[in-house]
Amino acid sequence: MSDLALDQPLHPLLELVGVAVHRPGLPPLEPLTCAFDAARTTLVVGIEGSGRATLCDLLAGRLLPDRGVMRLDGQRIDRLPAAARVRLGIVTCGPERLVQHGSVRAMMLTARLAVTRPVWSLAFGLGRPSRQDREDIEELLGFVGLDHLAAR
Repeated sequence: MSDLALDQPLHPLLELVGVAVHRPGLPPLEPLTCAFDAARTTLVVGIEGSGRATLCDLLAGRLLPDRGVMRLDGQRIDRLPAAARVRLGIVTCGPERLVQHGSVRAMMLTARLAVTRPVWSLAFGLGRPSRQDREDIEELLGFVGLDHLAAR
């Protein structure tokens, strides 16, 4: 792991350029252009109805944009299905899902299994996390600074 200077320009990991969506019954997401750096944690906040959930649905592939381009590490993802995005590491969930499905650690293990195991093995309960899976998740929790929240 190398140290990055805070004033050094970073390569955006995730970019949205002119992304917009309008669906009946959903808060509209007006053309949005933004970039998220790989070395920074970004929190998206807003009042109810501001489009946070719509943005998450767009990122996860549960909703496709009407226009605009979305890139992950330079690769276009705006037309990829949700399953393909999970394999790239894009997983979103709301707080109600965290409570229903367990801890931060459990959610990260679930995401790892979804990426590293065939879907059919998970359906039959064969996708149990290995010792290496658990060790990797603990290392990742520490790397992103969430180790103190792992059990929540």
